[in-house]
Amino acid sequence: MYARAGRTFGGNFPLFAIFSAIPVALDLFIEFANVRSSSGAIGANLFLYALITLYSHRLLLSGKSIPFSAMFGRKQNSPLEGPQKPFMLRLVAFWLFSAVVWALFCWAVYQIAGGEGRDVLYVVMIIALVPAAPVVYVALALFGTVFPAAAALQDAAMSNALARGKKTFWRTLFRLIAGNGLFTLAALAGATFLFFAVGGGINFALETFLSFLSGLVGLFGIHLTATALCMAYEEARELSEAEVFS
Repeated sequence: MYARAGRTFGGNFPLFAIFSAIPVALDLFIEFANVRSSSGAIGANLFLYALITLYSHRLLLSGKSIPFSAMFGRKQNSPLEGPQKPFMLRLVAFWLFSAVVWALFCWAVYQIAGGEGRDVLYVVMIIALVPAAPVVYVALALFGTVFPAAAALQDAAMSNALARGKKTFWRTLFRLIAGNGLFTLAALAGATFLFFAVGGGINFALETFLSFLSGLVGLFGIHLTATALCMAYEEARELSEAEVFS
C-alpha cells in the first residue's frame, strides 16, 4: 500500500506540489489584501481537496504519471480527463456523512466533559475525532469502492459498492486504520521534531515553507486513503471474475 502510494505520489509530485502551493498562495493573498471574510478561501480549498481526491483515484487506477508540461493543457489520453460530476456528488455526500458523525461525537463528548470557552471546544473537537474515525473507516470499507468506480466512470451504484466492500472488508479496514494511523503518527512525530528544532526562530519564509510542507503531508494522507480504496476495488473485481470462471 505504501509502496504503491509512494510511487504514484512521487511520479506525479509536481501536480501534488502545485495543489499544495495554491492554498498557501491564497492564504498569503488574503493576508496581504486584508480580506476580512475567508469563506471564499474555505470553499476554494474544499474544491481543491475534492479535485486532488479525484485525480489520486484516476492516477492510481491508470498507473500513469503526468508530465509537468501536460498539466497546463487538456489532452484526451490523460488519465485526469473525463466527467467529474459522478465522483464529486458521491464525495460531497460522504463529506456530509462524515461531518454529521463528527458532530454527533462532538456533542456526546461535550455532554460528558462540559465546560465553556473556545479552548474547551477545540479539545472536544479533537477528542471526538478518535471515535468518529473508526465509524467513517467502517463506512469506507463497506462503500468506499464507489469512489474508484466513479473515478473510472464505471458502475458506481451503492449496492454494487456494498457487494464489493463485503468481499474485501477486513483487509480494507485494516489498511485504512493501520495505514493511515501509522502515517498520522509519523506526521505528528515529524511535526513535533520540527517544533522543537525551530523553537521560536520562525520567520515568514520558514512559516510559508512549513505551510507548504504540511499541505503536502495532508495530500499524501488523501492519496493514501485513495490507494486503499483502489486496491479494494481491484481486488473485489478480481474476486468477482474468479467466481464467474470457477
